[in-house]
Amino acid sequence: MLRILGVKMEGYDSGTMEVIYNLSNGSAGVALEMLSEDILECLEDIVALLLSPRPLNHLKIETIFDNWARSAPRTEPNWLEQKLLIVIFWMSQGIRRVAQDPSGGRENLSNENSLLKILVGLYGLSGMCEKLTKAEELIVRSKRLNLDRKETFFSFVGMLND
Repeated sequence: MLRILGVKMEGYDSGTMEVIYNLSNGSAGVALEMLSEDILECLEDIVALLLSPRPLNHLKIETIFDNWARSAPRTEPNWLEQKLLIVIFWMSQGIRRVAQDPSGGRENLSNENSLLKILVGLYGLSGMCEKLTKAEELIVRSKRLNLDRKETFFSFVGMLND
């Protein structure tokens, strides 16, 4: 599968291809979509943000949102929803991994295991599952009610941080 992706992912190193492959659960279509939307950079932004000292800096959150908005495809109206759902998927995978192996196993992103261990330590497994469920409900509700994207992003980060 990685060889097939290698043809489509020219210009990416083998480490990046392996991370994308792992995050996409081996789906070539999902992997290509993740690359086209700079998902690795988005996930790295979330890791850095949630590991930063409390209270979180609102300017930092706004800067991340603005960077995500600039990198979003102009033809994709649901870009924020897609990125946030991938963040939830990535976190849920990582939390399961930490639950199975307290060392966290092999990291897909720098400091990923540190963040996940901190979150599970603070909120427990059931608490993190509840947070991710509420975050997903927020995304669905914001789409249904046509809420402002920036407000949705700030609420999403707040849910993961509270």
